[in-house]
Amino acid sequence: MAEEIKIATMSEISRRYAVAFFELAQESKNAQETINQLGQFVGLLAQEKKLASFLIDPRVAPERQQSLMIEVTKQLKTDVLLKNFFLLLLRQRRFHLVSEIFAIIHHYQIEKEGGIEAEVTTAQKLLAPQQDEVKKMLISQVAKNVDVNFKIDQNLIAGMKIQIGSRVIDASLQSKLVRLQQMMRGVG
Repeated sequence: MAEEIKIATMSEISRRYAVAFFELAQESKNAQETINQLGQFVGLLAQEKKLASFLIDPRVAPERQQSLMIEVTKQLKTDVLLKNFFLLLLRQRRFHLVSEIFAIIHHYQIEKEGGIEAEVTTAQKLLAPQQDEVKKMLISQVAKNVDVNFKIDQNLIAGMKIQIGSRVIDASLQSKLVRLQQMMRGVG
C-alpha cells in the first residue's frame, strides 16, 4: 500500500514537471526541437548507464552533477530552456524522473497534434516493414496519426495485443488458449 502511494506521488510529481516544461516549451519559438532534444537526451541516458547513474546518485554533490550537466548540454548544443530544466531537476534531486517526465510530455505533444498513442505487444520483435504495416493498419482503423510503441512479451507465444487508449485488441495465442481452457472447464 505504501509503495503504491509512493508510485502515485512520483507520477504526480512527474506530471507537474512535465506540464510546466511543456507549457514553457510551447511559449518558445522552437518547442518541437526542444522536446525532441529532451527525447534524444533520455535515449542517451538509456545507452550511457554510467552517466545516468552519476546524475541520479544521491551520494554525488548536486554541484558536481550540475557542472557535468552544463558541460554535456554545451557539447550537445542543448536549448537553454532544456539545460535550465535539467539543472532544476538536479538541484531538486528529481533527475531520476526525467524518463517519466519525457513520456508524459510526449503524450501531451501527440494529443496537441490530434494523434493518439498505441501499444503493440508481440511475442517476437517485429521487423521494420512489419512495424510499418501494423502502423498503417492502425492509422486506417482510427483515422488519426498514431504513435506506436512496440513491446515484446514472450508469454504471448504468437500473435499480438494492441492497446489504444482503454481499448484492447488481444489476438495472441496465449489469450486464445486461455479462452479454450475456460470453454473446456465449462463443458466438463
